[in-house]
Amino acid sequence: MNPAFPDAAMKNSGGESFSLTSLGTSFLKSTGQTLLLKHTQTYAPIPRKHVVLFSRYVRSLLSGLGEYGIHLGPSSFAASIIPKRGLIFWDFFPARKQEASFLYPAT
Repeated sequence: MNPAFPDAAMKNSGGESFSLTSLGTSFLKSTGQTLLLKHTQTYAPIPRKHVVLFSRYVRSLLSGLGEYGIHLGPSSFAASIIPKRGLIFWDFFPARKQEASFLYPAT
């Protein structure tokens, strides 16, 4: 209903996730975006413990960079959850070119 502020939609729904699910499903069907719907039976949400760990590591990384005077703006972080290995980060980059240059030594 409002991607920028999803909490507001959750509060307004009175906790009825079924109505939000119905609205979302109807929207996807009406706009022809049905790929996600083809996988609803097989999708398993990421366990909360992994989301918390991911957030903790990102916060730690940004804090560590901050200690060197590097403050990134919008950035992208990518990780996978590998059985027997856990959470593995495999990529991150700032959205702005100037901030990305802070991560590489001057030549």
